[in-house]
Amino acid sequence: MSAVARAVLRDVLTERGKSLHLSSSDSSAIAGEVTRRLLAAAESPIDPALKAATQREAADVVLVAVRDSLRAVGQSQRAQSWGDGANAQYRALQFQLRSKLGDHLSIGIPETARILSNMWVPTEPLRLDGRLFRSVEHYFQRAKYVLVGAPAEEVAAFEVGGAVGDDPKKARVAGGRKAFEAAGHVLDLETWDNLSDGVMRSALGQRMGCDPVFRRVLAEVARQRVLLQHFERSGAKSYWGGCVSKASGQWHGGNRLGEILCQLAGECARIEDGAAEILAVPIRVLSREEQLARWRHVAADLTGKLGGDRERPRIVIIRHAESAFNQAEEAFLDTHPELRETPEHWDTDEVYDPHLWDAPLSVKGREQCRQLNETVQHVDSASSASVAANLLKSCDLVLCSPYLRTLQTAGLCFEGWPIDGLDRDRDAAEMPGLLLVPELGEHVTSSCDIGRIGLDVLADAEVQPALQTFPSLAPQLKSLGEGWWGATRRDHFPPGFHLSRAHRETNASLRKRCSSALDILAAEIETAPRKKCRIVAVIGHSSHFHEWTGEWLDNCSPTEVELHRSVHHDQYTLRIIGPLALNG
Repeated sequence: MSAVARAVLRDVLTERGKSLHLSSSDSSAIAGEVTRRLLAAAESPIDPALKAATQREAADVVLVAVRDSLRAVGQSQRAQSWGDGANAQYRALQFQLRSKLGDHLSIGIPETARILSNMWVPTEPLRLDGRLFRSVEHYFQRAKYVLVGAPAEEVAAFEVGGAVGDDPKKARVAGGRKAFEAAGHVLDLETWDNLSDGVMRSALGQRMGCDPVFRRVLAEVARQRVLLQHFERSGAKSYWGGCVSKASGQWHGGNRLGEILCQLAGECARIEDGAAEILAVPIRVLSREEQLARWRHVAADLTGKLGGDRERPRIVIIRHAESAFNQAEEAFLDTHPELRETPEHWDTDEVYDPHLWDAPLSVKGREQCRQLNETVQHVDSASSASVAANLLKSCDLVLCSPYLRTLQTAGLCFEGWPIDGLDRDRDAAEMPGLLLVPELGEHVTSSCDIGRIGLDVLADAEVQPALQTFPSLAPQLKSLGEGWWGATRRDHFPPGFHLSRAHRETNASLRKRCSSALDILAAEIETAPRKKCRIVAVIGHSSHFHEWTGEWLDNCSPTEVELHRSVHHDQYTLRIIGPLALNG
């Protein structure tokens, strides 16, 4: 990519008030503007070839900027927690219970970073909802027992004098999955995820009223424009915190606790300056119903102020259309119907294989893609199918396996679709962004699962529709090296047969890849700029989606799924909502 394109990008970003750290949702409009400026400055006549080359160059330079920021929550976004001072200068302060001692705010408090932690034990117990607790962590973990309606003695165990004791670490263990299940309780994760922001904000707001040292620290945080970052080693997987990547120097993680504290800091500063009164802390003991109502109300209010991180993203998974390998395998089974009834046959070393390496789509497969594309584009706006069609047309990110059949499916299905339902003249730079994810690859058992290096794929005429639809694809293919699908080679295949069991990818390897791919999907969603609803399509394979959902999907049949976190936000699962109703 040229220095001229990079210079134009810098000019565009400067005029728009953006940094070089971009999100994938920014890229389409900015790439389009870069293209227009490069064409305007061109010395030769503008023909289709020049326009296409310029679009690719613009997409390449923007992609580099996007990839520099991808999977990282930019500090400039986190500064939005300050409200009216969002654009002021600030500095970051990481905090946790084990932070190094230091008077980071120059206010004579050497435990500054530790005091901000939920695990900090103040000198005096905290009065929260009319009860006494040794730490915010006690209150937070107790809320899970309140939510499921646990017996009163189990709920009271987290209060001062209770069975859990004064150590916040023991409170965390008592509220953890193992202890929770051992007590015979089942926590509805979706309900808890929607409520836990309210629990945290309620606890910290009340701590602000009864802990003067905490209030003083937060007030100084606001005055000195300090951006609080809650350190957790889990990094990008963490909802409440995160960490700085040693490789990129960028922040990875949700940092929701830091955001809430930054919001409270402004209130504390006004209280300390005498411009506001301390929020009254409940003296009366609140009932379970009153606590749940408070948490729901606070969670809803917080979403409005800090953004809808907890609103479920819309995710559509699409198994590739029928491939030439699928077609050959079906033809073989038609002549050997007995094999359809003997699944144990597929675990032997004598399974038929047509030896179609990185198989393309069949004629039927290409037609499936065209039918889906036409259905979405021409659906009756008054029909029930219009809702499903608009979901696909509004997709702003596509994650795709690097095999030819998935790239063809992406290119043909998304060809000509407008962005966010707007009827625009089709401009390749304005199409949804596509990211290659090798971890989405198929379970390597057959010849069609042997991939190719990206340069070979680029030279294949079958991938041209995808290259035209997604300008960001070409530079990613150029960097796709040998063996991204694993160590299996063509010469491992006996003539006419599948891989022997000794050379097949193990189930454990597949599960590990599927877990990594799910982490990538979650990171793409959670580190995107806040939008009311981020819509992502994932194009992959039957075995991979079966590992994710427990279901075997039909070719080219869009299915909506939900992404869920575990209680401790350290792993993800997908749950099927259902096939998109495109024929309503």
